[in-house]
Amino acid sequence: MCAFAVQPVLAKQTVHLVHPSWEETLHIENNRFCRNTPNKDCANVTFNKDQLIVKWDKWPQEIFIRQKDGHYVLSLHLVHPSWEDTVNIKNNRFCRNTSDKDCASVTANNDQLTVKWDKWPQEIFIRQKDGRYVSDKNVKDPIEEKYASFGYSLQEPMIVLNPYNKTPLAALIKFPTEKKARITLTVHGKNGAPDISHTFPSFETEHSLPVLGLYANDETTVTMTAEFEDKSKEKSTVKIKTGSVNTTSEWIVLKKTDKAFYYYADYMGNVFDEKGFLRYAFIDNGWHHVYYFKDKAFVEHPNQIDRYSLLGKHEMKYNYPPDFYTYIHGMGQKPNGNLLVFGSFNNTNADFDGQSLPTHRDFILEFDYETGRELARYDLAEMLNPNRSLIVKSTQKDFDKIDWAHTNGISYDAQHQAIVVSGRHFGIAKIDEKTKKLMWWFTPHQKVDKSGRNGKNGSLTDKMLTVVDKKGRPYGKGVQEGIESVHDFKWPLKTHNVLYAGNGVYSVFDNSGELFDKKLKTSDNSFAAVYKIDDKNKTVRQIFKKDLKLYAETGSIVYVHPNQKEIWVEADDVLSKHNISLKNSYFTRFDKNGNTLYSVILPHIHCYAVLPFKFYHENIFYPL
Repeated sequence: MCAFAVQPVLAKQTVHLVHPSWEETLHIENNRFCRNTPNKDCANVTFNKDQLIVKWDKWPQEIFIRQKDGHYVLSLHLVHPSWEDTVNIKNNRFCRNTSDKDCASVTANNDQLTVKWDKWPQEIFIRQKDGRYVSDKNVKDPIEEKYASFGYSLQEPMIVLNPYNKTPLAALIKFPTEKKARITLTVHGKNGAPDISHTFPSFETEHSLPVLGLYANDETTVTMTAEFEDKSKEKSTVKIKTGSVNTTSEWIVLKKTDKAFYYYADYMGNVFDEKGFLRYAFIDNGWHHVYYFKDKAFVEHPNQIDRYSLLGKHEMKYNYPPDFYTYIHGMGQKPNGNLLVFGSFNNTNADFDGQSLPTHRDFILEFDYETGRELARYDLAEMLNPNRSLIVKSTQKDFDKIDWAHTNGISYDAQHQAIVVSGRHFGIAKIDEKTKKLMWWFTPHQKVDKSGRNGKNGSLTDKMLTVVDKKGRPYGKGVQEGIESVHDFKWPLKTHNVLYAGNGVYSVFDNSGELFDKKLKTSDNSFAAVYKIDDKNKTVRQIFKKDLKLYAETGSIVYVHPNQKEIWVEADDVLSKHNISLKNSYFTRFDKNGNTLYSVILPHIHCYAVLPFKFYHENIFYPL
């Protein structure tokens, strides 16, 4: 009996714990440890033979099992309708102690465990208060309970507005059909707006349809057309009434000269149509930005990212590694779905004139779309020269740390497998994701004789882009250094939100304004620009520039439409010449000659960026 008694941990000890959503070496002192996370997740611990029992202060107790390599892996108790078992998770996999050795890969996401069986369909297990994980087949879904209790049909479907309390202008429609059918859903537009229509391609007898694009505080007509395999059809029309939406955004149309009709999403999660009506909103608490990538909503918080369906159902939590945090300044997505996020690590310093000082906003992380695990890390301070004092004084502080980079935009070049990143204080850089080496740096040719956090990584002279004219001829030294101006090129000096449009075309917003080096040619007004960059020859020429005759203090973005005939510009936090406390945002569609096609004002709003949005289509912001 004594051999099995729970024993206290030694006064001081180090253990390595492996959890499905994190892995960390922890220092135990007086039977306690705290993870190196922003919230300092702490626990009391005891040993029981090869078990480490962790009693979290905030979470249910967990048990970790000692492996041959000395690491402790999480042990979970799973409850399924047809079995109950305790399994040990290692390398995000487990095998049940059955004759067939049923094995699976697992990912943990908040209180949800996703189990991808090798032989069987995927299943979800939900964490209970007692620490067990119970199959969602055992958990009653109120929507499914309601659906099962009534005889719904195409003519009388079940309609659930805002099913997960995140999307007040979206609804779920469910109904069965006696024969297999594919459904075309049409959300009817108003005030001259076109209908939003989508055909769900599969022939099914059970139909669960997301309804997107409803009008706020209004009644929207929705038509469902069922097409059966014998080509016969049946229609049903319903009306869905919504309430008001608590959003500070307002989209006031100033000018429209063409017949095109688009939908626009801001980083607060609001989607407006070209008539100025709110058609979708994602509601979340706290400081955050919302990004619509493909057919999902990603909500960025300082310490994590959450992925949701467009109906608002939570699907995945991406936990940042210990000591990493962001300032909600943007993220990107690769074609494989993986996320690119920039932010800061605590306890990372760089040398500034002999002083080792903490820096921030100078890392890029890649997270796996499916598992949430960190796949790659890029240190911009190792690639560039932090101690430059050109755009700003390098030791300028923000939140008590050196803000030499101020990353604010990220894009992806799939053809060359490269990451493009912009920073308000360093310009634009392109990074080879395989080698993690700098491909080029788009910034004036000054103070690039060294690189790295300690300034010892070598010169970047061969990485600088050479400015050329329309005929490909290089300009002189003064232009290359940014101290002389020419009529057909302007350096983007306080850059914001770079986007790669394919074929060597890059768009960027320049907030402009005061610079540290007074010799640099700048302006009081912000401008939107598009550049053509030759990766091989490392040359750059300007192919579009629009002086906005205003100063956008923060945020802002330039988007080149795939038709290559339009440039969309959002200017954020525009300072009024008459009242500097009155800040508005503006959005404009220009043709390639700079003529206005469409413009709106967002009064007293900081929306950071505006991008196109498509209902029932993948929202993609990288060239295919």
